[in-house]
Amino acid sequence: MLLVSGWLTVALAATGLFVVALVQANAERELRALLLAHAYNIMGAAEVNAAGELEADPGIRDPHFALPNSGWYWAIVRAEELGTPLVTSASLAGDSVPAAVDPDIPFDSRFQRLVQSQVTEDTEERLEAQVYLGDAETLYTVIVAANRNVVTGAVGDVLRILVLAFLLLIIGTVVVTHLAVRRGLRPLAEAQDAVNAMRAGQQVQLSTDVPKEITPLVEEINALAEANRATLERARHQVGNLAHAMKTPLAAALNEVETVDEPQRERLRQQLGKMREQMSSYLDRAQRGAVREGTSHHTMVLPVVESVNRVLAKLNPEKLFDAKTLDTALAVRCEEDDLAELLGTIVENAARHSKSIVDVEIAAASNSAHLVEIAISDDGAGLDDAAKAKALDRGKRLDSSGTGSGLGLSIVQEIAEDYSGEIHLENSALGGLKVVVFLPRSAP
Repeated sequence: MLLVSGWLTVALAATGLFVVALVQANAERELRALLLAHAYNIMGAAEVNAAGELEADPGIRDPHFALPNSGWYWAIVRAEELGTPLVTSASLAGDSVPAAVDPDIPFDSRFQRLVQSQVTEDTEERLEAQVYLGDAETLYTVIVAANRNVVTGAVGDVLRILVLAFLLLIIGTVVVTHLAVRRGLRPLAEAQDAVNAMRAGQQVQLSTDVPKEITPLVEEINALAEANRATLERARHQVGNLAHAMKTPLAAALNEVETVDEPQRERLRQQLGKMREQMSSYLDRAQRGAVREGTSHHTMVLPVVESVNRVLAKLNPEKLFDAKTLDTALAVRCEEDDLAELLGTIVENAARHSKSIVDVEIAAASNSAHLVEIAISDDGAGLDDAAKAKALDRGKRLDSSGTGSGLGLSIVQEIAEDYSGEIHLENSALGGLKVVVFLPRSAP
């Protein structure tokens, strides 16, 4: 579009300059023809009377020759006395004939020459013709001058018309080109919408009902999507097979631990338990990655939060679990089970450390229209900055009570990162900890 506009502007500018040059040349040619016609008229009307005085009444009706200082005048002078007119038009008002700007310009073979003079602010184009009048042998010079603003005015009028016409032409061409390009690219825009729908899990292939120009592109995208689905399906099967293959040896090892002496039994049980949890974590993450790359989920946030709150409210009847949102239709691009695990871990942790309240707020992120913000706050003791940084470290625990591998919040962070999200730890307005989860928003 920019290239077309630039080329059109250059072409029209060159055309405009050419037209202006033609108009100026034509206006100057017509002006000289007019001056010559007036000169012949004056020559025909001039005569020497019986008293030897020169008389001339050419009957020129052009009002410019009657207006003083108009830049239009005619006069007859003796060739050797150019400044003193013998007869003249009323526009000179008895003044002497202005001197030529360049008096050294020679007369041509017809005893004529074009020079310029200056009466007004504008320059006058002046025709001088030498002629013998009557029977006398005195050489006279007939002078006719016209203001050159007739030339500049004609050029200015044409230039204004050209600028307006070319401007309308450029605007019209740009608009038409834009509409044509937009219409031509509409199939690509529809293909882009279809690709977005594929990413959102709303369809598995692009429609082949497209113009033949982009049919090869659509077919290649469909083939790539099919190959990607096949690869991910194999990966999911392999992850499942690996998980199944590891569960049996670990279960057998845990059974064998029971035959070991008591001092070693507990240590082996803890180590094998950590191995199982960590392997499950990595296998789950691998499976989440395969699912996330294979399709884009659309999970409503509020129902998952309410489900998690109901379960934990039964386990903690003495505490209040609340969910707030201004938009009940907010959804994220996250698998429902993973969202439930993520929120369940955070809400459970908040319930364990709170005094009486766990509050969950759901909203569109204020810093991005493409994210959903889920904030879980409690009224517990909270954490200082060092403890907040430590809480997200893999395998770290903030207290020494209870059992487990210490993977809680780090697993939550991994789940969020698997879906291109993130987690922040802040101070809660309730006095405790506030865990803020950002996940990509899913369109309806």
